[in-house]
Amino acid sequence: MKFYKEVKVYYHDTDAYGITWHGNYLKWYEEARCEMCEQLGLPLNIIAEKDGIVFPLVNVNLRYKTPAKLYDELIIETTVKEFSRAKLVFEQIIKEKESQTICNMAEITAVAVDMNGKLIRKLPLYVIEAFEKASS
Repeated sequence: MKFYKEVKVYYHDTDAYGITWHGNYLKWYEEARCEMCEQLGLPLNIIAEKDGIVFPLVNVNLRYKTPAKLYDELIIETTVKEFSRAKLVFEQIIKEKESQTICNMAEITAVAVDMNGKLIRKLPLYVIEAFEKASS
């Protein structure tokens, strides 16, 4: 199942040449993953408060293809590529909305840990069911 988020490139997102600063892709990917979790009924702040579980990133692999430019309208596609009780692997793609040109691609891995950083071996059933649905 794919989840979509739209963003627009503004002046503060770019460098002196009107090209998106490379770090903004990570910000946009994070926003898209958070919104995906909300759409699945898993607001991350509630999971942290209710169950003491957070999902830090342990691996980020980005591939820059074509730069996004000032005032481009972008679409971020987010897919749960792999889900297990210990980790989540996301595939994310940022495309220019009109042309569908790929600007950036990412594979991002997160793990479930408690508030002390200990790996979670058994997630609550509602979290498992939501991510299984998203990965099908």
